[in-house]
Amino acid sequence: MSRLVTYGLIVGVIAVLLVSLIAPLGHGIGPASPAGEVHATVSPLTAPPNPFFTHMAASVALGAPNLTGHWTGIPRNASSGSAPNELACNDSHGDVWVPNFGGSRVTEFTPPFVTGEAASIVLGQPNFTATLSNTTSTTMSAAAACATDSHGDVWVSDYFNARVLEFVPPYTDGKAASLVLGQGSFSGNAPGTTARNLSGPVGLTFDPQGDLWVADAGNSRVLEFIPPFSTGMPASIVLGETNFTTAHPGLSSSNLSSPEDVVFSDGVLWVADYGNDRVVGFDSPFSTAEGATHLLGQATFTSSGASGPGAFTGPAGVSADSRGNLWVSDYGGNRVAEFLPPFGTFENASIVIGQTNLTATVIGDNATAIDGPFGAFVAPNGALWVDDATNNRMLEFIPSDYALSFLATGLPNTTSWSVVVAGTAHAGAGSSATVPEENGSYAWSIATIPGYTLAPLSGIAVVNGANVTVTLTVTQVTYGVTFTAIGLPASSGWSVTLGSVVHTSINNGTITFTEPNGTYAYSVAAVTGYNNTPTRGSVLVSGDSKEIGIGFSAIPPPPKAGSTSSSGSSSPFSTTVTLLLIVVAAVVGALVGALLMRRGKGGATTPAPSSPPAAWSEGPQSGGSGPAPPPPGAGGPPPGASG
Repeated sequence: MSRLVTYGLIVGVIAVLLVSLIAPLGHGIGPASPAGEVHATVSPLTAPPNPFFTHMAASVALGAPNLTGHWTGIPRNASSGSAPNELACNDSHGDVWVPNFGGSRVTEFTPPFVTGEAASIVLGQPNFTATLSNTTSTTMSAAAACATDSHGDVWVSDYFNARVLEFVPPYTDGKAASLVLGQGSFSGNAPGTTARNLSGPVGLTFDPQGDLWVADAGNSRVLEFIPPFSTGMPASIVLGETNFTTAHPGLSSSNLSSPEDVVFSDGVLWVADYGNDRVVGFDSPFSTAEGATHLLGQATFTSSGASGPGAFTGPAGVSADSRGNLWVSDYGGNRVAEFLPPFGTFENASIVIGQTNLTATVIGDNATAIDGPFGAFVAPNGALWVDDATNNRMLEFIPSDYALSFLATGLPNTTSWSVVVAGTAHAGAGSSATVPEENGSYAWSIATIPGYTLAPLSGIAVVNGANVTVTLTVTQVTYGVTFTAIGLPASSGWSVTLGSVVHTSINNGTITFTEPNGTYAYSVAAVTGYNNTPTRGSVLVSGDSKEIGIGFSAIPPPPKAGSTSSSGSSSPFSTTVTLLLIVVAAVVGALVGALLMRRGKGGATTPAPSSPPAAWSEGPQSGGSGPAPPPPGAGGPPPGASG
């Protein structure tokens, strides 16, 4: 029992010493979680730009050798024709097709366009110098208008032949038409007032369903033809008349007077009602004899004789551009007027081409003046084409590009940023971004730039014939870099160097630096009596604040004098091990001594039962005879036993 107690004491002492040896020497320090980076989203404003302006100058003239003068088109050739040109059109390739009313032909001009260029193809004549006026599949009598469909076919209003012709590609000079509407055959030319006849057809347009709409000017009506098309087929709907057999000009919402042109835009069929000095709009779905619901040029559907910026004198053409704006060719006003949606009754024009202001009606024949325009349209490339009919020329108005620049002084050359102009993003280079734009008003916004704030962040830039610069104020953003001491008493001071700046806390407070984006080296000064981890490192500032923990642990006191380790130096670990060995040796020595003392008190060791008995005699063993009797308890038979 005493032996077990002794062993238990030894194990307990060893356990206590081991626990004291494995004392915590410091604190674990995990990385601080940085705040999440937030990217602001700036939604651009929307403001459709207008690349055109009042009294704008034309850039190119077709049908004339230059931009000044009135041209009769004599002699007739590939670059000029007999006046006047009428309602032109363009195809999906950007080619411009020009109906030449006096020349009974349609000519095709291909880009790139230059003043005085020669046409590439002629329809209605066998060549560019012919002057035929007939009623066949290859000839015409006064080409008044054209339109192209989704298949690339060209449709032509043959005015005096009271018909509409379809030409199918590929095109060649003098190509024959493939289909005729308004007549039962290519040889017929009698005007009529039925669902199958026409009388002086002019403007043509296709709606999104592919239906063909014809301005049947001589019958004061508009007809709809629904595909599939065939020669002599009847119309499906009539507007401007109560039925297909009446032709009565009138002044009301359901009557027309010599309509010259039609265009379909945003669910509305717009009609240039020439005889009533107005443009009217019919809402879909369409039905025969329905009344118009939109009105430009007059105050009411029953009034006439209006004047002012929104009035017309014989509107001969109407078209719509990709922005939904309407362009009206005001024949008697010698101008082309643009109207912006949403359209209000008798609204004023926004700009005019051919005049110096919205009310002027001066006749001219130069780059900024026109005479009797008969049509206008905006091509897919953004250029405006005007049929300057009396001057026998087609004018192209090309919006000029100007530099819209954004200047952000203070941004480093390596900074990545962008500006959104009219919904399109443009990358900046260094401290500036430049966007080429035509005349117009442009909504812009600046995307968030990490590390910087810019003001303003959005706005409207107006380009009007000159370069524009938008100046942005740049402020560099700084973020907090905070160091926190862990395990350091409240009364202890400490310091951190970040970059080349030293900050000190005298009472174990946090130490905070404010820095812009970048990578910074730091070091922590030693504090007497403490080890710290880490002592140095680097931190990346990238759009958010950073937190770094510094762990401190107390340094144990040095060992007593004269106690050294085998290496001649002392440490908490070596001192503890030495004491442990001394105690263990003392305990083991005590245990061994106790065992030896107990053995001495118990006498000689009893031999094993299998050992032979030792010789015994009372006196010196000098050779006496017989074995000696065994000592008591040494084995043998018990006393009194018989041999």
